Amino acid sequence: MGARALLVARLRVEHLEPGFLAGLLSPCRRSSVAIFYDPSHPRRLPGNAVAKRVSIRVYEGGEAGEGAKHAEVVQRSSWGFFQPPLPGDVVIVAFLEGSPVAAAYYNPVSRNIDYGVHVARGMWRRGLGSLLLGRVLELAGPGGPVSVVRVLRGRPLSGSDKRALLFYRSHSPVGALVVCEAVCGAGED
Repeated sequence: MGARALLVARLRVEHLEPGFLAGLLSPCRRSSVAIFYDPSHPRRLPGNAVAKRVSIRVYEGGEAGEGAKHAEVVQRSSWGFFQPPLPGDVVIVAFLEGSPVAAAYYNPVSRNIDYGVHVARGMWRRGLGSLLLGRVLELAGPGGPVSVVRVLRGRPLSGSDKRALLFYRSHSPVGALVVCEAVCGAGED
């Protein structure tokens, strides 16, 4: 059995490129990237026809369960499975013509977007993720950076990891940290 090493590296925004990360993380068994945003930084929001027809609803406290039902529809389409919100999470859901099309959980204590931003698979590349991320950052307000953590699924990076990294990188993050578990020496297990 080899020795395990936990590596933490601070990344510049340009290093969120999937090709660079794939090379950096090649010796890692498991890795995650934490991406940070400044909520006060101005953002360009999508102005396309689909985004203009979207309504966003915020579910807090006792309403979070209702919001989670809508988020489940989105996550099952996006991820293929459902992860319920953590206690205290604010659930944010985007609706198009009454159907949930994007969802996120914001934790106001940790200032993290728990499990990331999700868009129903048939609605990708229409500005809905951008719209939702902008709403989460607006909801967070001043008080420090807001983070989102992407757990990378493997080596090489999966298509979904690459798409997620490109999405998060395209929204003006202020920086990122990568955490990697590597096994050093002979006998990797």
